[in-house]
Amino acid sequence: MLTTRQDILNVTQIIPALSEAKQLEESRKQEVQLLIENLFEREEATIKMILDCLYDIGATNLINQKISLPIANRMAKKVAKLSKGGIRIIIFNYVRKKWVLSGFITNFLLRKLKATLK
Repeated sequence: MLTTRQDILNVTQIIPALSEAKQLEESRKQEVQLLIENLFEREEATIKMILDCLYDIGATNLINQKISLPIANRMAKKVAKLSKGGIRIIIFNYVRKKWVLSGFITNFLLRKLKATLK
């Protein structure tokens, strides 16, 4: 309970400090967002290679789970391999628009950081 003038002054000094901390966090969050966007622009080839690897793993696992006939399984894997180039472009543009520009990656990293600090 606030009883003295000094208590009130102490509380008013804490509130701006919290606001400054929040402003710093938001500023740093925007900087991380900008750095991730820059990373996607500069390292496009690397990110496409990562997406290729993830596509290969995901497509193979999905085909193995869903298609049990050996002949159909092999054919599905060949189709997946042939369509990889077009799929890569679609996935890259989707990831850049939905995950990078929306701040998904930044927010994900921030949540992980806060969970680690708890």
